[in-house]
Amino acid sequence: MGKFCKNCGTQLGDAKFCPECGTPAEEPENTVNSNDTTEKATDYTLLQWQLDQQKKRQKRKNITTIAVVLCVVVALSIFAITNSMNPEETSVSNSDAIIQQILNANEYAGISVEELKAKVEGIDDGEEYETTDVNGNILKATCYSNADESLIFYVMDDKVFKMQYDASATPVPFSNEEDIFVMFGITPASNLSKDVDTGAALCFSSVSETVSDFAVNGIDPEAKTFDFVGITFDSKFGGKLSNEPDKPDLEVLEFEVTSDDFVRYGVGRIKNNTDKTYSYVQVSINMYKDDALVGSTLDNVNNLGPGEVWEFKALILSDEANYFKVYEVTGF
Repeated sequence: MGKFCKNCGTQLGDAKFCPECGTPAEEPENTVNSNDTTEKATDYTLLQWQLDQQKKRQKRKNITTIAVVLCVVVALSIFAITNSMNPEETSVSNSDAIIQQILNANEYAGISVEELKAKVEGIDDGEEYETTDVNGNILKATCYSNADESLIFYVMDDKVFKMQYDASATPVPFSNEEDIFVMFGITPASNLSKDVDTGAALCFSSVSETVSDFAVNGIDPEAKTFDFVGITFDSKFGGKLSNEPDKPDLEVLEFEVTSDDFVRYGVGRIKNNTDKTYSYVQVSINMYKDDALVGSTLDNVNNLGPGEVWEFKALILSDEANYFKVYEVTGF
């Protein structure tokens, strides 16, 4: 008959200790030695067996830990390799929202008509226009557009020096001015200059190494949308095209509302684009609460000379007004 553990009942066979609980197997009565030497030997053998079992358990634990670590390392390596193989899948973000790039304007700077037609589908045969350089010289330019006329390119000496993006059919939403640069792949230079800010239009110069001037028109301040962008690559052709509207004699360059500790003001700059002196110039500002006109304010100045810029400051007394715009600029 086989031997069984007196403690847990596991079959022992010829084992001297239970493989499950470590209890010593009972020796036959004729082999039992009750002297101290035998008991000490038994105790020592049991202790050694327990130590061996503990080492085996620790070894299994170490192997498991190493396997887990290797799995994590392999997973991280696969993730890194995958990302490096797909660099174009990253999105341009601006804190809270992802900005969708409309086009990369830098790709069109100075390219030939042949390159333009290969890059943009549906480019027409071109139409002659007149433009002026920085010295006022009238030059001949050719205007090309795509099928839906959302993109217009101006070419001089077989090089694109200016382009326009027309989104009047579907105005483009934006959060701030920086968003618009990102939409057209432009990284503004540190010496970027804002030349015009009327609320409805923005104009910048010294924009980047590729872009000389950048203009945004058709801005809706309430809806936060725009519908037109003009990009000039070559500064020597910064003058207007003949089909562009003339600047007003008294041009609003900037307008915004500021406040001190007590009241608000409508402030901005107005330029005299004529060669005469205005004895009197007045700016009128309408004040609205949402869509309702709730009042107006004004400021005036005397003797505004040719090319001079007037910095106006109109007092705002309405506490309920939350939207303002320059209604009229007059002078004589």
